[in-house]
Amino acid sequence: MCFMGLNKKEKNQLEYEVISNNARLKLTRLIRCYVSSASEILNGIIIKQNSIINIARKVRGLGPYVLDSGDDQYYFPEENAWHNGEFELVMYKPNTIELVETLADLIQNDFLEKSLVNEILSGENCSFSFQFNNKGTVEINITPIDSIDDIENDHDHPNIRQLVDRMENALSNEDYPNVLHTSSNIFETLGKIVLGSPRFENKTFAKILDEYKERSNLPDEIIEYMSSIYIKRGKEPLAGHGSTKESKLNRKDAIILVELTKTIVKIEDQLGRSQK
Repeated sequence: MCFMGLNKKEKNQLEYEVISNNARLKLTRLIRCYVSSASEILNGIIIKQNSIINIARKVRGLGPYVLDSGDDQYYFPEENAWHNGEFELVMYKPNTIELVETLADLIQNDFLEKSLVNEILSGENCSFSFQFNNKGTVEINITPIDSIDDIENDHDHPNIRQLVDRMENALSNEDYPNVLHTSSNIFETLGKIVLGSPRFENKTFAKILDEYKERSNLPDEIIEYMSSIYIKRGKEPLAGHGSTKESKLNRKDAIILVELTKTIVKIEDQLGRSQK
């Protein structure tokens, strides 16, 4: 059998997975290497580009782009230019679910090597990888939340999937200061993913705020809200520091914060893809 797409459970598990632009850049370099191997074949590069572009388009619900040449097998410069541009966006246009399925299709059809893709994903702290079952079908291996590397381990920032789960657990346990604390961590992590540079990793959200405003696709009002949550975390008893005072947060506050935080993560990711 061939890869037939993610099931509902897998899609739900990856709902808050954010794949950084740095990971997408490395994956783009990987498919460039594959395509360049066809440079000695007549029209080999554009034909391979077209195949990869169409795999990605179909995953996104778009029709195929038919590559049509004349009898002389000549492609106009405009055709080559379009393919070069569209090819560079193959890894940037899809949202997380679409990108996972695109990668699986590319691996299944021998456009990409599974081990090289997994190496990139692991290096960028993604919580999924690919494997072949005993029938040769590509499968998605999604890391359980409690097994994802934390910030103290090998990676510079935690996985947002993990933080969302932690925030929801804090809500269930009525630990409202921890809901605030984790929400702030999610916003800081999201900012660092969007900025995509190691020089921001050891900085607080306040220190990266100006650069994040420039790079983010979110409206200023939402970013100001994110900043206010970061500031509130430092002031609220038990949210940022130990305190002998009781927190004033209640369940209503916490529920609103949880849902807004998750929504902001999804909006940032969707806007980032729609701008490509």
